[in-house]
Amino acid sequence: MSGSWMIHRICIPLSFPQGVSPGASRDGNNLRIVRTADGTPIIRGSTWAGVLRAELGRRGLGHDQLVQWFGEAPGTRHGGTSRQHHVVVHDCELSSVKGHAAPVVLRTHNSIDRHDGTVTDGGLFTVESAAPHSMCTLTLTVKSTGASADEDQVAQLVCALAAAFADGVAVGGSKARGIGFAHVRDGARISWQAFDLANAAHHGQWLDVRAGRATEGGEDRSARIAEGGPTTQASTELTVDLVLRVPPGQDILCGDGRMGDLAVEVQSVDGADGTTYFRMPGSSLRGVFRGWFSRLAAKDGQLVAYSHEVALQRRWRGDETAKVKPDGCVITQLFGSAHRAGRIHITDALTPYRPELRTERTHVRVDPLFATSVEGGLFSNAVLTSDAGPFKARVRITNPSRNEVDWLARTLRALHLGIIRIGSSKASGRVELAVTECAMVGPQSEHLKSELDSLAPSATTEGVSACR
Repeated sequence: MSGSWMIHRICIPLSFPQGVSPGASRDGNNLRIVRTADGTPIIRGSTWAGVLRAELGRRGLGHDQLVQWFGEAPGTRHGGTSRQHHVVVHDCELSSVKGHAAPVVLRTHNSIDRHDGTVTDGGLFTVESAAPHSMCTLTLTVKSTGASADEDQVAQLVCALAAAFADGVAVGGSKARGIGFAHVRDGARISWQAFDLANAAHHGQWLDVRAGRATEGGEDRSARIAEGGPTTQASTELTVDLVLRVPPGQDILCGDGRMGDLAVEVQSVDGADGTTYFRMPGSSLRGVFRGWFSRLAAKDGQLVAYSHEVALQRRWRGDETAKVKPDGCVITQLFGSAHRAGRIHITDALTPYRPELRTERTHVRVDPLFATSVEGGLFSNAVLTSDAGPFKARVRITNPSRNEVDWLARTLRALHLGIIRIGSSKASGRVELAVTECAMVGPQSEHLKSELDSLAPSATTEGVSACR
């Protein structure tokens, strides 16, 4: 087949366990997602191309290979010439398990100042997203010359894509809020078909597939994915699968301000698989982790941009000229900012909805001077009881440093021992790690595991001091 043009068609069946939010525009404080003309949520091929280019670069594909597959803009390199791409990534519509358009759900977020616990100015906003367990099929077409060297590079590309989606790939503008992780669908396999355009039968089959009149044709090379191709660099991401439970006698409330009969309702979401879930937002976990990481970094003598001193000047002394300087801040380097992407992602934690786990709490506001109830101060909210769970979340850090892994271990200890809590103050907010059920892989995973092994069912004073 040397000298003939080959077309490779790769189809990757994907699922988004927490949902996905491919952003389109902003309407006031509402962030909208991309839709087709009939309202179906969609992820554009250009979005996928950018995500895959960055992901494959992290997995060891060199610059020249990335340029060969995804192209290069004019003027990017010396000479001002452009490089044509050999990979075309197609738009993919998001669907439910039954094949209908994926339902769109709303998520409300707020930005909390870690120093005084208040919502920051402009920090309340709503995000549209496709429901949890939405699905799509990502389709790529790759053009090669058919020479053996080119075919080896195509095999390397396909195997790298398979490895990336097996680990999970983050996509969408709201991935920092706990959604947007794509995985190969359970029970499905990646399809790889090769069409030799010098072969009349293959050429005709390719034209039928491209026009949508057929779904299969050419040579089936899917088995080569399982065999593995030319290897790429191992993943540089530390992945930690957390299993969280509410301890006996405790309750938790991650509030959803839908303003129904109760002041605050427990967060729940209808999935695209027909199941309703209780939700512990990844953004809530992220906020708690960021605050505790900042505390630990400051104690260790690291530069923290939004320090206690800056907060004193800006909020409590009224000095608006005090500036947050993110340059060199170890926290913004890890969690990101408005000027740079973060290296840590924390997913939503979901557990199936069971109405008997939801209960109501009634509160009254008491005047601190007269010790009497305040007029209009009687209110109620819902909470989840200790039988709820387990909540499963995934924490992923790209290129973690030793300090960051230590801070993660100390933060998880503090969470397990109840020093830091999740959600509204109208519930205890206690969660604990099911240490034996947690799993971790990637760089420095053994070090993190050894740090967490000290968490025994009965907390000790050494465990408390170790997380501070």
